[in-house]
Amino acid sequence: MLLVSLKGWRAQRKAASYFKTYNSAERIESMMKKIYVAEYKGMYKIGVSVNTERRMKQLSCGCPGIVCIYESPFLDKFYQVEHKLHNIFKSYCIGGEWFSKVDFQIIENTVRIEGSA
Repeated sequence: MLLVSLKGWRAQRKAASYFKTYNSAERIESMMKKIYVAEYKGMYKIGVSVNTERRMKQLSCGCPGIVCIYESPFLDKFYQVEHKLHNIFKSYCIGGEWFSKVDFQIIENTVRIEGSA
């Protein structure tokens, strides 16, 4: 909800109550996501999500049996890390965010270095 104009005390009070509904940790966490690696029939998907369990349920509609095999902590630079990982493994890309091979040591190092930089 975005209030373009805060004219009057009612609008200001409504805006204040909106921000009070979430504590600062929840607001910060909502701006962060996790990197995940999912495996399905020897193929690997590198993606980002706030809730990887929910994301796996979404993906299982088209890929029954898909499993999350790596999940990072919450990162504020999640898109940069995801983009870097896609570039690192681009020679193994089989379409979109799917790869035929990944190296988990490289993934962990990239998340640690790029995600906290």
